[in-house]
Amino acid sequence: MLDAKTASSAEAWAQEEFGHADLGDKRRTRRLTCMAAQAVQCPSGKVSEVFQVDAQRQGAYDFLESSRIDAGAILEALGLASARRCAKEMYVFVAIDGTSLTLTDHNRSKDFGAVGTHGRGTRGLKVVCGLAVNSQGVPCGLTSMQWWAREQKQKENSTKRKLHEKELGNWANVITETSERLAMAAPGCCAWYQLDREADAWQLLLHLSTSGHWFTMRGKANRRIMSETGARRYVFDELARSSARKGSFPLWISAAPGRTERMARMSAHVAAVTLSLRDGWNKRWRALPL
Repeated sequence: MLDAKTASSAEAWAQEEFGHADLGDKRRTRRLTCMAAQAVQCPSGKVSEVFQVDAQRQGAYDFLESSRIDAGAILEALGLASARRCAKEMYVFVAIDGTSLTLTDHNRSKDFGAVGTHGRGTRGLKVVCGLAVNSQGVPCGLTSMQWWAREQKQKENSTKRKLHEKELGNWANVITETSERLAMAAPGCCAWYQLDREADAWQLLLHLSTSGHWFTMRGKANRRIMSETGARRYVFDELARSSARKGSFPLWISAAPGRTERMARMSAHVAAVTLSLRDGWNKRWRALPL
């Protein structure tokens, strides 16, 4: 049994997180906050283990299976609660990354899609979220979440599809929703988006550049940059030649197949460049100063 102080803290958090959710009926919002508080007190991967009282368990099942519950409204409440916790910050890091939910679907009847390699035939959902963290490293909460079922067959000519027609469109939606929620609940706070190599796509780079916020992306492509002479130059090469070194730091590298453990010396270089991004649809080049 948890003490009264812990239970009261869980209830206060649940109210702050979901108490303002618009589910069309105050009783549904009250049920949601009670479920969230109970999940904090008895975390588990199964409904039957979180809710050990028969009435609570049945109420949770009815809530989760109800067609009247709008998951988008719950996520909206979650994102706004996180944004409100960012209101006192000048900026917050917003880490955006994706993962997969592997779910049992032997009969392929649950409208899931493929996850992992196509050869393994694993079924589930793809998920991408934004997590806000303040400058001291304290999480502020999830700012947005998107999930989808991957199509069985990949579409052809991916370079000619618009951003919203690709899986990266879900990443763009996380950026858009996060920016909108910060503007609503924390207008003085700037987001500093952090994205890994998977997000290095020209359409998403342009989307980030119009968000009005900062971003740092781990590059996977040695992208072409514009030069005054018209000569072909590339961003990684430009950084290697850059004299604007900002320092160095040690980084421990753990062992892996084909890699020995060691202490590496990382050096940071900075250069202002203008990327030359090629639009695969109309064959045009677009300039993006970074």
